Amino acid sequence: MQTTPDTTVESLTKIEITVENIVASINLHCRIPLERVAALSDNAEYNPEQFPGLVFRIQEPKTANLLFGTGKAVCTGGKSLDDVKAAVGKVKESLAGFNVKFEGEPDIEVVNLVASVKTDLELNLDRLAYKMEGVEYEPEQFPGMVFRTVKPKAAILIFSTGRFVVAGTRNIEDARVVFDMLLEKLRDIGEINP
Repeated sequence: MQTTPDTTVESLTKIEITVENIVASINLHCRIPLERVAALSDNAEYNPEQFPGLVFRIQEPKTANLLFGTGKAVCTGGKSLDDVKAAVGKVKESLAGFNVKFEGEPDIEVVNLVASVKTDLELNLDRLAYKMEGVEYEPEQFPGMVFRTVKPKAAILIFSTGRFVVAGTRNIEDARVVFDMLLEKLRDIGEINP
């Protein structure tokens, strides 16, 4: 009796990429009176003994905005650049109520985009860890495998269910490029059909 080795080659028919979170660095070009904003805002948290920034939460779009007295800020939680811009607009509107003067339009730079990818693949991570070079896989510590790319720089978490998380890119186009690089690697090692 002849046995067949466990080398099932999958066929990929479905890919859904969804932006889960955008982290943006912002310069509001102003000075922010953090103590006054914290004292008079229901949606602000400020504890300067623990951290020098004020957390300013917005419900729509649901974001957390970390504000510093220098006018620098970090917005997290948006699912699109439009969400980030809307959140910045609401922050500016709130700060204007505290007589904050702005010396120009805000500078917004996306510093990290996290996207989830859903596919119809089922992957054997133990086999992948053996066949793929440069991956990190410690199933006792974390159920996913980590694959890193250099250009564009990113990390992809790979799960046996065919779900992936792409982190570290600055836009959705780069997230797609990085995911395509992983798919090419999976094709090269015979894990999915060309």
